[in-house]
Amino acid sequence: MSDTSRIRFIPMVFGLAACAATVLDITTVRAQAPAKVIVMTGSPQGSPSVAMYWIGKPLGFQAEENIDGEVLTVPGGNVAQSAQLVVSGKADAALMSPDTVLAPTSQGKDVGLVYVYNFYQRPTYKLLVASDSGITSVAQLKGKPVGIAARGNPAEPMLRAFLADANLTIGVVDLQPVGVDFPAAQALKNGQISALLAISPARAVWEARGYQFNALPTPKRFEQLIGSGVAVSRDSLKNPFQSHLSGRF
Repeated sequence: MSDTSRIRFIPMVFGLAACAATVLDITTVRAQAPAKVIVMTGSPQGSPSVAMYWIGKPLGFQAEENIDGEVLTVPGGNVAQSAQLVVSGKADAALMSPDTVLAPTSQGKDVGLVYVYNFYQRPTYKLLVASDSGITSVAQLKGKPVGIAARGNPAEPMLRAFLADANLTIGVVDLQPVGVDFPAAQALKNGQISALLAISPARAVWEARGYQFNALPTPKRFEQLIGSGVAVSRDSLKNPFQSHLSGRF
């Protein structure tokens, strides 16, 4: 064999060996029991707003990756609880708005989380009112009850931004924790609250069920912000298998 032939042959051998190792690795992974992945969210089970995370299971995508993913809901959309479960290792990831990580980080605090994926490029929050309420501006909400998922929820800074555009502070409205999904929509429909801060996907689901809501004007500065995404614990990124597992999910 000529030197030139050897030069061409050797990379080919290594290439075939690498391919064989990859096939063997995939076969080995698939021969093992499915790896469990737990993802926390504030949205109800089956919510279209996080469909990209639960729909892979019924469609068979998780089986192809040899993982058993489970999307769990925290009561009232309590993002702080989601974050704690991820940091403590009881969950692998959490779907949350970026301020859960960015706000404490800007104050020099390390919450043990890393924001690794942004699936909503812009904030999806809308300030909704009943279509027959007669409310057309944020300024009209002064002194009125306004619904939010939970006190201290990351949606609260968004509500502050809506109110600030009308020269109002959160202290001049009657803040009401109403949870998420249909209980929140019902509270707005029956007049328990005058407005509700909610995400656009939830509004779409409610209106498909017959609820009629209008969205008040959104602050222009929202166009410069990013929306919700995925956070994992900083420690999990030190584990190659764990970080790869979350990526496959």
